[in-house]
Amino acid sequence: MTAVLSVERLTKHYGQRAALCELSFTLGAGELVIVAGANGAGKTTCLSLISGQLVPDSGRILVDGHDLQTKPLAARRALSYVAQDLILPPLLSVKELAEFSCQVKGQRLDRQLFDDLAAAFGLTEHRDRLVGELSHGMQRKAAWTIALLTDPKLLIVDEGLAGLDAASASALIERVRRVKADGIAIIWVEHDLQRLAPISDRLLVLRAGRHTESLDSSALLAPTEQLERLMRRITGSLEAT
Repeated sequence: MTAVLSVERLTKHYGQRAALCELSFTLGAGELVIVAGANGAGKTTCLSLISGQLVPDSGRILVDGHDLQTKPLAARRALSYVAQDLILPPLLSVKELAEFSCQVKGQRLDRQLFDDLAAAFGLTEHRDRLVGELSHGMQRKAAWTIALLTDPKLLIVDEGLAGLDAASASALIERVRRVKADGIAIIWVEHDLQRLAPISDRLLVLRAGRHTESLDSSALLAPTEQLERLMRRITGSLEAT
């Protein structure tokens, strides 16, 4: 399997504290990996580094074969990022934001795809509204629309279900299933691990900034007692056996 994302010995410190320590893993086309762990394990730092929001102290990140540090433009054009803390231009309409995002990546807006995504996320009637006028949930739907519109090789998601109602979350997961089948690689941090289990391939478990184990995501569909034990292990309250 060709690696869409290669993370090699990635290290990041905040002062004297190591948020990540020599983290290494790969992600192939059409693969969805959940990054799991306790609060402070390094999950969001990991995604922030891969998306180019932070610079590592050491290590290397390759996105679709492009080194994020030496070829940042090519690497960033190959990825899309749905962040936990949204910062969208409030004075652009949803459609204008879509057009701008495509221009940044050197693409033209695919109007048919935009209309399709807007319909899938319930944004059809809001395409001409300013982003700043939208509710938090609608802004998250706009962020998802923009992320998928530019046909990324790698999709990075931090708490992508937050702020969505149950129906919207289900529609989103179905859409992710489709783009995954089209070969988009996805790395995702999410609180609701069980919701993602049917469409994910594996869990990458972090503890204190280190990759401690990889798990088959089907383990998230285990009976309640086994699942509770697994979740305690993932969050570090029970040692791996």
